[in-house]
Amino acid sequence: MKISNIKEYNDLEIINIIITLISDYKMFISNWGEFIFGKDLNLPPEHKNKIFVIWFSGSIDSIIDYEHQFEPLIKEAKERNLENCIKLLYEFESFIKNLIDNVSLIDSESQILLQHYRNTIVHARVFSIHNKKSINLRFYNPENNSIEKFKGSKDDFWEIHRKIITESMDNFIEPLRVIFFDKLTEYYKKICAMSKNDFFERLTKIAYLDKK
Repeated sequence: MKISNIKEYNDLEIINIIITLISDYKMFISNWGEFIFGKDLNLPPEHKNKIFVIWFSGSIDSIIDYEHQFEPLIKEAKERNLENCIKLLYEFESFIKNLIDNVSLIDSESQILLQHYRNTIVHARVFSIHNKKSINLRFYNPENNSIEKFKGSKDDFWEIHRKIITESMDNFIEPLRVIFFDKLTEYYKKICAMSKNDFFERLTKIAYLDKK
């Protein structure tokens, strides 16, 4: 979501927006990470796969937030001399680039199917998939380095579905989940760091140094 009338926000409001841009993803990790990585729960793969499609969709939303909010926030932070917030924003930018690296491991057609499956899990019946022209499914396009909306028709979508989903949904999703959460990637290392209890305390402590 884009930030409207950003000049009308005072410094503290800008600082809080920057904090939540980062802390909301930390909360997202905390909410869902236990279901995927928790040793005590030890959920079977098919349950982890369902959580993953929600996680993947939330990650696409986070990239969209970065696309809409990073530039205006970094510009305001610089104009207002919010030096600590500037550092945090650049840390967040680095994190998003790592996230994009992992999203890019999944081809665009598979991304579209993951988004659709997420919608069916969350909303049950999703009639928009039958619309002739407008199908609201988004994916990251590495060629343009941006999130795009699927421009194909409903027939194009179902052709992709038939081509890729040849067995069960779990057989489709599980390999994608495994490569997305590869423990050797910078993204995985950073979500581990963000999941720590003291992450939010560190974040707010640094950001509020800019309060005047």
